[in-house]
Amino acid sequence: MDPFAPPVAAPTAGPLTGAETTLSAETLGAIARTVEERVVARLDAWRRDELDEHVLRLVERRLEEETERRSWRRGSEVF
Repeated sequence: MDPFAPPVAAPTAGPLTGAETTLSAETLGAIARTVEERVVARLDAWRRDELDEHVLRLVERRLEEETERRSWRRGSEVF
């Protein structure tokens, strides 16, 4: 399938005009680039946000473990 071929119009209730059925290769290319840029930007933002959350959870867990370990060291009890 040629990505720059005019789209095949789905059946509609009214007649189609030429503007609805033909797009130039440049227009389709521009639309494809715009969509790609938006999708990539959104995916990058999503990955960055997920990574930040994961790192924060990891740091919090390690801090809790270290706090617990230090509290056991301070006690004078023998286990």
